[in-house]
Amino acid sequence: RPVYREVVLEEHGMPSNHSQYMWFVCVYTVLFTKYRLHHLGHRGETIWKLISVLLSLSCAGMMSYSRVYLQYHTVPQVVWGSVIGGCAAIVWFLITQFLLTPWFPTISNWRI
Repeated sequence: RPVYREVVLEEHGMPSNHSQYMWFVCVYTVLFTKYRLHHLGHRGETIWKLISVLLSLSCAGMMSYSRVYLQYHTVPQVVWGSVIGGCAAIVWFLITQFLLTPWFPTISNWRI
């Protein structure tokens, strides 16, 4: 935590968990929107995809800024949280795209 804050909190701050979570969701949303959503195929689909990606990026950016602005974290803590969250999202997207998705038809036909 930054030392110039009046209230010293006991929790660990490196990397920022808020940043990890938000950037995981943001990067995964961008990848999912780009590579998995192909339903309509017209201009309306492109507009909604763009809106969802921009909304996701702006929410993650505002949250990252707020963590530094409110002095809960330093810039390196937020940046490392963003990097870790983004990398985890890429890895999880690749796992779901190339390992789990091919198994979906088989799994969905199981009798439970």
